[in-house]
Amino acid sequence: MFTTKINADRRGGGYKFFQLPHNARFSNKMILAFLLPVFIEQLTVTGMGIADTYMLAFLGDTVVAGISLAGSVNLLIKQFLLALAAGGCVVLSQYIGAGDMKNAKIALKLNIGFVVLMGCAAAVLIECFKTPILAFLFHDADPEVLENSRIYLTVLALSYPSVALYNVTTAAYRAMGNSRIPFAAALAMMSIDLMFKYLFIFKLDMGVIGSGLATFTAMTSVSIILLVSLRKGNVPVRLVGLLKSDFDRNIFKSIISVSMPNGVENTLFQIGTVVISVLVSSLGTVTITANSVAGNVTPLILSLGLAFNTVIMVLVGQCMGAGEPDEAEMYIKHTLKLDYFLTFINGIIFMVVLLPMISVFHVSPEAKNLAAKVLAMYACFSVLFYPSGFALPSALRGSGDTKFVMAASIASMFIFRIGAAYFFVRVMNMGLIGTWLAMGLDWIIRTVIFTVRFLQRKWKENKII
Repeated sequence: MFTTKINADRRGGGYKFFQLPHNARFSNKMILAFLLPVFIEQLTVTGMGIADTYMLAFLGDTVVAGISLAGSVNLLIKQFLLALAAGGCVVLSQYIGAGDMKNAKIALKLNIGFVVLMGCAAAVLIECFKTPILAFLFHDADPEVLENSRIYLTVLALSYPSVALYNVTTAAYRAMGNSRIPFAAALAMMSIDLMFKYLFIFKLDMGVIGSGLATFTAMTSVSIILLVSLRKGNVPVRLVGLLKSDFDRNIFKSIISVSMPNGVENTLFQIGTVVISVLVSSLGTVTITANSVAGNVTPLILSLGLAFNTVIMVLVGQCMGAGEPDEAEMYIKHTLKLDYFLTFINGIIFMVVLLPMISVFHVSPEAKNLAAKVLAMYACFSVLFYPSGFALPSALRGSGDTKFVMAASIASMFIFRIGAAYFFVRVMNMGLIGTWLAMGLDWIIRTVIFTVRFLQRKWKENKII
């Protein structure tokens, strides 16, 4: 558990480059023990996406393209809810680091209630306005593709309250230093999802509806189990008095001050992604399909980076809550070294398996070739720039520096990623490769901005509890 120090004689050896001080709060063993389940969890979620595309690919390119377009809107909502959950749990991790379990329990309950309420609001919004939203965003897409998008999004929207509950409960477990339960939950969710997808798609011939319904069933059942485990399980911060009225204005204000900038940042980031999807949708069905295949495969290299983003935010949050900003700085540097080293190894493995992996998708040869090109470019950018471009801002969020991270990320997204994408596609006629090249440019700019912010050390002065 991250909330417990360990003695120097229990620390493993290791190379000098990765060694920590003997009195450090968290050992390499503890960090890696927390990282591994998060990494495997991310791979599990990735497996769900690949399985979705693989199963539905048997129904044709128009179905895959339709799901891809709906997925852009769906991802926007899911990332917003995920960001709210993660942001609120920064407050929880700081209370844990400070040893204030009474307020930690209040923060846990308030964050769950707030995020689930936002999930319900998102479900109502999408169910009411999905048709005009899709028509506005993807008016250049084929009518059959748009219809598949509408059907898929109709079913997925029903799961948003469950998505909110799943995200906030798993984030709470990670804030407590427990990554094993979220991993087990992801594994259970994938198993349920794949079982029902096979049943609904291949046995009951339900097509797109079956895929969305399987996701709804898996997410709802697992999220309820997670909620019950927080109430009755052996956890450091137990969920008590869920219906009891003990609202704490100051704690809720702290949660909002971190979660809302985080949510706004992720929402605008995903809006930018949707804008890119609109650009891609105008390039034809083959390009849309290639983009969908690439989007489902990228998490195989991205998953490790996402795991480090989670780890570094929890480490920094607990150090800052304990009143140890210098210790937080030390862990940021140390975690970035681990991140770069393991990402390099992961990138090599990814390039070796890239072509065999793409070959499993039942899409046209043209789509496969295009997907392979953008994925090779993506792997290079990931190894060079993803750790400093994304783990570093996650560390700053853990310190409470969410407003700067939000402003910088949004500016980089709209100025460089979107602006460059339209320039590369419309002016330079680079097609799908241009949109992915623009993403790499955005990562380079993020690396510069957040490295400067980290070195300025203003984030060490933040107080959120």
